Amino acid sequence: IVRNLLKELGLDPEKQTPGRRVVRAKGASLVAAMKMAKKEGPPEAAQLADICQHSCERVKATVALLTNIKSSAAILKCCDEIDRLESDADRVMRSAMSKLFREENDVKRLIKLKAIYEQLETITDKCEDVANIIEGIVLENA
Repeated sequence: IVRNLLKELGLDPEKQTPGRRVVRAKGASLVAAMKMAKKEGPPEAAQLADICQHSCERVKATVALLTNIKSSAAILKCCDEIDRLESDADRVMRSAMSKLFREENDVKRLIKLKAIYEQLETITDKCEDVANIIEGIVLENA
């Protein structure tokens, strides 16, 4: 669908543009943060990384469902699940930040973990943004 839309707009879906390079770099950075959180971070970081992974998987599944707009109930269910995952990430993030500032004595580690938590939570925010857009498309075309 996206490729066809780009072609209709006269845009080459394969062309490497500055915007696409930025998106690719951000994606690589987010994947690195998720891997670091799972490998080096406390359990809360791994939990946030897992929520991020599930959110991204749900976005992928939701986008795949868009090929058949008649599956609107399934699409909306996926959007609701993405919203729930984002709320879970908010809750885990608040708890993790509270624990971090209460218990972490190493300032460098505190700064590093704070940045990782924020970046991971941003992933779920962006997934929710995508879900909201998809939800709007489905509701407009229902």
